[in-house]
This record gives sequence, C-alpha cells and structure tokens, in this order.
Amino acid sequence: MNGSQKMVRWSARIISIIASIIFIIVMVVSMIQDYQEQGNYNFVVDNVLFFVPFLVTLAGTITAWWREKVGGWLLISSYICWVIFPLIFMAIHQGHGLPLVFVLAVAAIPFLIAGILFLFSASYKSIKSS
Repeated sequence: MNGSQKMVRWSARIISIIASIIFIIVMVVSMIQDYQEQGNYNFVVDNVLFFVPFLVTLAGTITAWWREKVGGWLLISSYICWVIFPLIFMAIHQGHGLPLVFVLAVAAIPFLIAGILFLFSASYKSIKSS
C-alpha cells in the first residue's frame, strides 16, 4: 500500500466518521426537541423515514473500515436514501418540508464523497494486486 492509497482511505474514513457524528448529534437534538414539545416521544413514520437512512449510513461507515468496496456502495446508497426518504416525507405531508429535502441532500454529500473515495481505494488496491 503506497502513500496515496493510504491518504484516500483515511480521507474517506475521516469524512464518513465526522459526517456520521454530525448526523447523530442532529438526530439526538431533534428527538430531544420533539420530546420537550410533546411531553412524550412518539416513534412515528416520520422518524422511520430519517432513521433508516441513518442506519444505512452507519452500516456503510463501519463496513468500509474492513471491506472498502461494500462500505463504499453502502455509503453511496445512504446518500440516495438521504435524498429519497425526505421526498417521501414531503409527499406524506402534502408538500411541507421542501427545504428539508434540499438541506439533507446537501448535508449528505460527504457520504457520497466518502463512498466514492472508498470505491476508488478498493479499486486501486485490486489494480495494484493484479
């Protein structure tokens, strides 16, 4: 493994970890805010629409440490989930939440970048071993 491959791999790892931590913080703060407003926490479809993409993201981030290709595809899939699931949320709520769609699509770009970097690192490793 040469220096450039290590740099790509560690860049992808750092980007995915930092983005995951930020998303965890935002989700926890959102859940706390919902709890404070309602007095109790109701786990409804809206929460599932944001929890599922987060689980895919977390799975991709963890998997990519050992299996870069699989983790890279999971991170790219998580980006797609972060774009599609808010659109479903918007459809359920008859158009409300349009800014949320754009915010999450932009905020999830680091997962797309990390996924591409993991795939690049995995392909670079397979080219070097051939």
